[in-house]
Amino acid sequence: MSAKKKSKVKMSSKKKKLIILAILVAVFIAVAIFLVNYFTTQTLLPIPGLGKNPNYVKAVYEPFGEPAGVAANQKEDRVYVADPSNKQVHIFNGQGDFIDSFNKLDKRRKLQVPVYLAIDKNNNVYVSDRLLASVFVFDKNGRFIKEFRPKTRSFKWSPLGIAFDKEGNVYVSDVSKHIIYVLNPQGRIIRTVGKEGYTPYAKKEPGKLYFPNKLAVGENGDIYVADGNNNRMQVFDKNGKQKEVLFSFGAMKGFAFDENNGKIYAVDIFGHKIVVFNFDGKEIAEYGDKGDKVSELTFPSDVDVIKDGTMYISDTGNKRLLIWKKPLEAQEAVKTTWPYLALVIALAIAIIASVITLNRLKAKK
Repeated sequence: MSAKKKSKVKMSSKKKKLIILAILVAVFIAVAIFLVNYFTTQTLLPIPGLGKNPNYVKAVYEPFGEPAGVAANQKEDRVYVADPSNKQVHIFNGQGDFIDSFNKLDKRRKLQVPVYLAIDKNNNVYVSDRLLASVFVFDKNGRFIKEFRPKTRSFKWSPLGIAFDKEGNVYVSDVSKHIIYVLNPQGRIIRTVGKEGYTPYAKKEPGKLYFPNKLAVGENGDIYVADGNNNRMQVFDKNGKQKEVLFSFGAMKGFAFDENNGKIYAVDIFGHKIVVFNFDGKEIAEYGDKGDKVSELTFPSDVDVIKDGTMYISDTGNKRLLIWKKPLEAQEAVKTTWPYLALVIALAIAIIASVITLNRLKAKK
């Protein structure tokens, strides 16, 4: 072989090596980018043994006394937490970073015992206050807008849970009369739902409420009520007629809808856990246990869930807001992780191909 041909072979060999090296570098960079994104989004890979418990994201201790109601507004990247012991509502972003606190009403008054929160379609925050026996409305930044209560003289109530329907009507649970008020946006009472009554048997005496707490209104107008001291979740239709006792357990207070995935996340205060049900009332998961670790709860009060499965839990006994990410189900895991698995496979193929090519080039020499 002439010197010229040998030179060409060497050049060709070097060129191939450089191409292989460039491919490997490109694959490594792509894998690194995807893995960084993977770990920052806190997504679990579908590995045997994982996916049974929520993935811990963050625990927020400041500036809490004893947090109560929690409401998340994903569109505005805001999470609101009522703190009755500090007489304030705190604002965080979705990652749990503190933004501000508010409690100022008019010139003379401030919030005293804020309990539950709800966010309307205009991003306004409704806050129930036990001591002031009223509901107060703030804008998304905590500026007071108005007091919301029935437009009747000498009206007395003790409001707790708040919810809205598609028409903008406001639903408020009253633990003085143990009923639900349905009010139009101007504060006129349209109807009441339920009637006062205690029962030690959750499936008996449907329609009776005893210390109704948090509320929610479904897409079809059904009203979901945490029937606190009757230890059950009751469902009424949009006209206020009782439909069913959906499920029963522990002391029912806070809960959250995950309508995208057909789930209800309910707080079991004395069981120190979050229990997940489907909309048929079947229990499908339990998260947490009593304690102060990041995977545990102590007398939790409320929970809210956003579309990606992030849970915001007011862990009252531990004086903190816990942020968990729901575990991936099998279908979700495959859908979420296939790009990462594809990149790993591509990397393996690239390495094997490079090794084989280099060995062949050496053999030709």
